[in-house]
Amino acid sequence: MNIKLFASTSSPIATTHFLVTELAVKKLIALDFRLEWLFGIRMIDVRAWAEYVVEWAAKDPYGFLTTVILALTPLFIASALLSWKLAKMIEVRDREQKKKQRRQENIAKAKRIKKD
Repeated sequence: MNIKLFASTSSPIATTHFLVTELAVKKLIALDFRLEWLFGIRMIDVRAWAEYVVEWAAKDPYGFLTTVILALTPLFIASALLSWKLAKMIEVRDREQKKKQRRQENIAKAKRIKKD
């Protein structure tokens, strides 16, 4: 693998950066080959995938939006359920706090009456 990041630099920082970058690229390639060998999985080229999605959205906007909405619907439902559950938990906690506060006030009132 021959990657040229810096054309004609001899500074130690540039050399170190080049070596670190080259090492990272080598590790990614090795990981890609291992994943393919073990599981038959190739790492996704994100840029190519993004270009494909943009092209798909431009060619078939209604199909794209339908697919996105169908894919996100379970997440919206889960979000609504969790929000409802959290609201109920907050209501219960507030009721308990009010109950404790009333109890403390009544105890304090009873102690004042006993002292008099």
